[in-house]
Amino acid sequence: MKKRISVAALAMLIAVCASVSAIAAGIGAVRYTNTYMLAPNLTYTDTVAWLDGVGREESHALTLSPGGDVYPIVLGGNTVYGGATIDAVRNWAESRGHNVLALMNADFFSLSSGVPIGILISNGKYLSSPGGEGAVAFGAGGGAYITGRAEVSMTLKTASGDVSVPHLNKMSNALGGIYLFTEEFSTVSARTSGENWFVRFRILSGELAVNSDVALEVTETFVSDSAPPIGAGNMLLACVGAGDESFAKFFAGQTVTLQTRCEDAELSAAAYATGCGDVLISGGEITDSTGWDGAISGRNPRSAIGIKADGGVVALAIDGRDSTISQGATMRALAETLLELGCVSAANLDGGGSTAISVRTPGSAAAAVKNHPSDGALRKCATYIAFVTDARPGGAAKSLALVNNGAPVLSGAKLTLRFAAADSGYAPVAPPDDLTYTSARLDGTAFGSGYVASGAQGTDRLELYSPSLGIYGYGEVFVVTAPTSISVTAGGKEVTKLAASPGDVIPLVPRSTFYRMSVESTPTCYTYAVIGDIGEVLPDGTFRAGNCGEGKIRVAAGGTATEIAVSVTGFSDVSDHWSREFVQKLYNAGVVSGMGGGKFNPDADITRRDFILMLYKAAGGAPVSAGRDFDDVLPGTYYYDAVMWALQNGITNGAGDNRFNPGGTLTRQDAFAFIYRAQSVLNVYMPDGDAEILSAFLDADALAEYAKIPAATLMRAGIAAGSGGALNPRGNLARGQMAKILWLVMTVNG
Repeated sequence: MKKRISVAALAMLIAVCASVSAIAAGIGAVRYTNTYMLAPNLTYTDTVAWLDGVGREESHALTLSPGGDVYPIVLGGNTVYGGATIDAVRNWAESRGHNVLALMNADFFSLSSGVPIGILISNGKYLSSPGGEGAVAFGAGGGAYITGRAEVSMTLKTASGDVSVPHLNKMSNALGGIYLFTEEFSTVSARTSGENWFVRFRILSGELAVNSDVALEVTETFVSDSAPPIGAGNMLLACVGAGDESFAKFFAGQTVTLQTRCEDAELSAAAYATGCGDVLISGGEITDSTGWDGAISGRNPRSAIGIKADGGVVALAIDGRDSTISQGATMRALAETLLELGCVSAANLDGGGSTAISVRTPGSAAAAVKNHPSDGALRKCATYIAFVTDARPGGAAKSLALVNNGAPVLSGAKLTLRFAAADSGYAPVAPPDDLTYTSARLDGTAFGSGYVASGAQGTDRLELYSPSLGIYGYGEVFVVTAPTSISVTAGGKEVTKLAASPGDVIPLVPRSTFYRMSVESTPTCYTYAVIGDIGEVLPDGTFRAGNCGEGKIRVAAGGTATEIAVSVTGFSDVSDHWSREFVQKLYNAGVVSGMGGGKFNPDADITRRDFILMLYKAAGGAPVSAGRDFDDVLPGTYYYDAVMWALQNGITNGAGDNRFNPGGTLTRQDAFAFIYRAQSVLNVYMPDGDAEILSAFLDADALAEYAKIPAATLMRAGIAAGSGGALNPRGNLARGQMAKILWLVMTVNG
């Protein structure tokens, strides 16, 4: 039996998918569909289409097939007045014992009061009059019916004559009219304004329906300019503007009959009904659009209801007013879409900011709104069509499902599947340990709870099975071979430009979207090309910067690509050198510019002129005024301003005989002295070191007197150190060594 049920459900799902994927004329060519089986006779399908000249369109369809345990009802919250959000109505319904699998907004209503424009029947009870509008009705067995004009007469029969009552539980109009209010209208009052006459009735017997006789007793008649309460077990008749002759027909203690009659046999048999807008399809054909409401015929978010030839019901919501998600549909496109879905009759419901559809997907304990309300928040609406079941939660798992159902995944990517199970009342329970699955369409590869997407684009149906329980289920994965866009992140941020230094290793994480849906992928799903001699990208997406220069990295998948502009700056000969970090930081700070040809020569001895130039740039490179200069430092040389700056700031007095010896190699002790004297212009502070520190070195006596305190100070600060018990004060400094010392000095106070 379980096997036969699963096969029937599968056939139903295939039929639903076929009808949904046929959408083309109305909201565009389908690019993506994903179907959830909420129950054997109820599915939810999310569809993304593309319409040339308009863009992305997203729709949400609930399809109810005949048979099964799910059926439609109409809900309106705890009172007719006020309206409620879809979440509030769902919670209210569930608190009263309804097992709600899905629901969608329905009738048009007054934004100020939340009162529906059209008819409302709930569980056979007549709650609001038709208002001259159409109706969508559901029988007790779930059969659906749409009419372009619902008519119900209501008459109060008194000994003094009949009083026609055109309005039931509607907001009273200042232009006049007679209104009847029941306790379901509002727990506060009749919400009337201005002066009115009122008749209060006590219900003696009977229940109000579209065909009923209710016995009433008049308990009081009065005129008031305030809105009186209705009261439990009562009805209240009101007439806007005192003076109507009908008022004289009522007196306290009188017994009257409230008679309602409906000549529409199908509406008379309805257990539930809601008002609707224009009938878009009748007899399998689109109706004359000249009779539709032209004020709302343009492109908008939409809600609609349709009936198929077999009696099945389609509830359709189309997002709109957001170019990133969906632009919406015209009334004509809505009708064409419903026709494509196999509807032989259909009606427009309240759309715009009211459009909302809520679904409890398999494995979920609570329903969630699936569309994107155009107001940015849920609107309080008057009525909702709910799909409910009498099945009660409890017991072992009866069906299997996929939690991440419909996940878009790039061909070749690995997707971890998450499984769910539901009991006979569609409530989530723990999935069995022996759950397995097979790919039924696109030959995806299974590995435990994982899935590797095949090379074909489209929906892959996964058939789920538990041998121990003998239960089945279905899920979908949407395989993407050609994403519509690719972006790349590095360091957690999306990048279109990348700055690197030779030797940098930067992991690139490509991300794909398919018609603005995020696609599951891994870096190995992409191909990489480096344009320019700037480095290489490994198969896992890691970029290793090479030579300095400008170039691009091209990341592609399925014919779609993106390019990242790359600038590799710095020095190629320090990429693997121990001093790379310090050299690159000085380069980024504008302190060093290298020896030309993208080289820094980190192991070469640094000259006096180059080191003074480093200090000068580290101090900000302020302009130098004319003054004393050295005989061997000529104006126009690249280091002239730097040496003059050092002379004027007391950093150097030269090498004797008014010479600086710019091309001479820099000794360690001169470097100590220069740095010590430059503290103030570098905006750093190092407390003087005690010369006693130097006694630990065997060659301390070789240190010149002018360099002793500077050497001790740098050692105390942890910037300079000896090697092998020697200080080597007259030895030369390599350029890489000097880069480290200078960077440590520049950051000593940081």
